[in-house]
Amino acid sequence: MDTMTALLVDGAFLLVDGALTPQQNQDVVNSVLLARLVAAQAAAGDAGSYVNAFLKVLGNVGWTGTDITKRSMQLDIAKGPKGAKGVGPAPLTIITQGMTEHMSSDLVNRLVAEVSNLEQASSAVRQAWATKATQPQAQACLLIVAALVNGAPMLVYDYNELTPANQTTGYPWSPVTEPSTLTQFSGTAVMNRTVFTADFSTTLASKVASARSGAVIPLRP
Repeated sequence: MDTMTALLVDGAFLLVDGALTPQQNQDVVNSVLLARLVAAQAAAGDAGSYVNAFLKVLGNVGWTGTDITKRSMQLDIAKGPKGAKGVGPAPLTIITQGMTEHMSSDLVNRLVAEVSNLEQASSAVRQAWATKATQPQAQACLLIVAALVNGAPMLVYDYNELTPANQTTGYPWSPVTEPSTLTQFSGTAVMNRTVFTADFSTTLASKVASARSGAVIPLRP
């Protein structure tokens, strides 16, 4: 039985492994939502500051993060017949390659498939994705996978930006059509299970209760 959960959390794409308990699932969603909301206010328009703010909020609510890894890559386009312009790689393929360092290839493949499904999603879902994932100066998105590692939930995340903007028809699954630069900020964060008591989980849920109904959009039950 497929027990994966896929959601948009304030525009971030979150895939939760079915190995997590229902309470751990809720704690993950609430933690990511709070971090998204606070980080967006703290570091608007600057990718590095945004990711640092996002990770700081997670640390404040009981997650232990690794150092953030930054990568930049030039995406060139291929040449078609007789020198005609072709297309380059899909950013999603490159983004998820780095995530294989921290999770199984099965989870990575599932992430690619679920994110790609946004292309056929309803207009409401696509609007929620585009509104929160795209920055004025770049196409950008935050992808997160929550998996159970040694009994504790672990978040594997990648915040990425493609410049110049509007070089794909659907970011990040469509191939680039002009030379572009892909910049990634990635890392992991592990839940401190001693922090997440029943009372703490209740308090965390209350902090995001007013925003949750509009900001959390289930894509897969």
